[in-house]
Amino acid sequence: MTLLLRATLLVAVLLLAAWPPRPAYAQLNVQSPGVTKGEWEVETHSTFQTGLPRTDADDGPPVRQGHELEIGYGVTDFWQFELGMTAQRPVDGSFEASGIEFENTFELGTIPRWSATFALFATLALGVGGADDPDAAELGPIVQFGDDKSGSLILNGFFEKTFGENRDKGLGFEYAAQLRLPLAGKFALGAELFGEIEDIDNAPSFEDTELRAGPMLYLSFGDDDDKAKGKPGDDDKDKSLKSGGKDPEIEIGAGVLLGATDATPDYTFKCDFEITF
Repeated sequence: MTLLLRATLLVAVLLLAAWPPRPAYAQLNVQSPGVTKGEWEVETHSTFQTGLPRTDADDGPPVRQGHELEIGYGVTDFWQFELGMTAQRPVDGSFEASGIEFENTFELGTIPRWSATFALFATLALGVGGADDPDAAELGPIVQFGDDKSGSLILNGFFEKTFGENRDKGLGFEYAAQLRLPLAGKFALGAELFGEIEDIDNAPSFEDTELRAGPMLYLSFGDDDDKAKGKPGDDDKDKSLKSGGKDPEIEIGAGVLLGATDATPDYTFKCDFEITF
């Protein structure tokens, strides 16, 4: 294992340990369609929720905090695999592991005149520890319009089916969106939206579904040297091969999401960290 990879993993573990009382759960994360062969990714996603809605006794206590650690690798120029570990802290409860995730992103292609990239996302999540989360499989499309330099819009729509001892009835649907506009320097301003319908075959009223949205601020750095490598006109996937590797790129995103329905926490504070190399 290279020194860089060891240092990256250490930073990710320290971030998990340093966030308020060491927590996590299934995180609010917008999936991107881009895949780069040979590229490593280490990500952490953290949330803290306040103004929690009331829940039924059968559903257990609501989650106050959540964390997720993901490590991914571009296996080919169209397939990226990620291994994720989640944990959570319910209200008046202690920190507990909640699941292991096996995620796959398959980049399908682009439409240049629309500046659009399409991908298929498939994941298998296995509930572990004391959280009693069910096992689940998710499948759905990812679409991105634009890019980080000029502005982008990413859309996610995933169907979810739970199975195992704690499975839920019906077919669920999760959707997410991210709008991002670059500012001066390394900053970008944006907004993110997350929603969930637990059973689309027996959809509840709008107020009984989860929906939250709010502003985000992004900071990215570490890619200036990489832009100068390779020949003019090379795309990002070829540069790393011609230069013998790429410098690490770091991105940090933080913001607050406001609940729009009775079933959604009033405020969700969100922080993401990602390093690619």
